[in-house]
Amino acid sequence: CDTMDSAAALLLWPLSLLSRLDALWLPTALSIAAVGAVVSVIVLRAVQHTECPAGEPPVDLLSRPSAEGLLVSLPIVVFGFNAHLQTPIVCAEVLTLCQKARVARRVMTAAIASALALC
Repeated sequence: CDTMDSAAALLLWPLSLLSRLDALWLPTALSIAAVGAVVSVIVLRAVQHTECPAGEPPVDLLSRPSAEGLLVSLPIVVFGFNAHLQTPIVCAEVLTLCQKARVARRVMTAAIASALALC
């Protein structure tokens, strides 16, 4: 078993045992910060490097995908599909938690709607 896989399993397993989603506020905030950092690095590198590195051909976006490329992208597509299936459940719990606070409910409804619109 790979060490990184074991470490990820030991980190994520206790989080999957929590009974309420609001207990995941800290891991969620850290995840959002990590995604923001990765996006920032990608954008900065794209802005700084306008030419291909020496010896590397430019990426051809119109060519047929290889079997290796399909196998690499398949987990991402499956994750996105599963995340969309869980969206109504998460939305119902979030909106139930925000029943008492009108402003929080409006903000969460707008956030959920905008996230779904982006997908």
